Amino acid sequence: MYLYDVVEAEDGNFVALGYSAYFFDSPFWIVKTDGVDNTKKDWSVLYTSKESFEEAVALTKKDKDTYVITGWIMGRGGDVDMSRAEYSGIWAFEINDKDGSMGSQNVLGGSGFEEPTSIQTLSNGNILISGYTSSYDGDAFGGYGSNDFWLLELDDNLDTLLTHKFGGMLSDKLASVAETKAGDAFYVAGTTSSTDYYVNRNVGESDIWVGKINANKSISVENIQTLQDFPVPKKEFLIC
Repeated sequence: MYLYDVVEAEDGNFVALGYSAYFFDSPFWIVKTDGVDNTKKDWSVLYTSKESFEEAVALTKKDKDTYVITGWIMGRGGDVDMSRAEYSGIWAFEINDKDGSMGSQNVLGGSGFEEPTSIQTLSNGNILISGYTSSYDGDAFGGYGSNDFWLLELDDNLDTLLTHKFGGMLSDKLASVAETKAGDAFYVAGTTSSTDYYVNRNVGESDIWVGKINANKSISVENIQTLQDFPVPKKEFLIC
């Protein structure tokens, strides 16, 4: 058993996400507990595609009664809604606070490989998943290189509203995102090996990449700089 993320429930208990590892089978494991005494566990559920290796990554509290789970899958079937699973990739689904039963779900990606790294509920109520993709089709149309930074904003039914895809010709992997107080932009951070397009240069085999994009259909990467020597220059966005 592995745990990756936890959020506090409205009643003061905790909902934790991880996966139960078996050989070529690692179902998403979600449990609600008081976090101290396992005898007070409210519920524990497993969800899986039942076809191949998969891994739970993160969860967010959508509202007082609902959580959204995300992770990646390489197979289909099982608990995956086949009508939504044109490709394997990022799996997102809702569970309720009462017993962990599943609600809306979606599978997001293309014919390549996708992996989410974080999920959050935005100030407008939508769900934002950050991660990376190697696809050029499906939900991940277009692209720049082997792996690209990828943001997906989902509506109340977990359907895609907006996608932000950016990076360079080499491997770019988004790690985390923070929404601005105004809700009009995102601060983004990850690692990159690229030197072109949205990455202005490289100072090592793999660099930390930090930037800002507008929270709309037009991608805008502002003031990208490269950190090469200490002390840190007074720049807002860095590659280091």
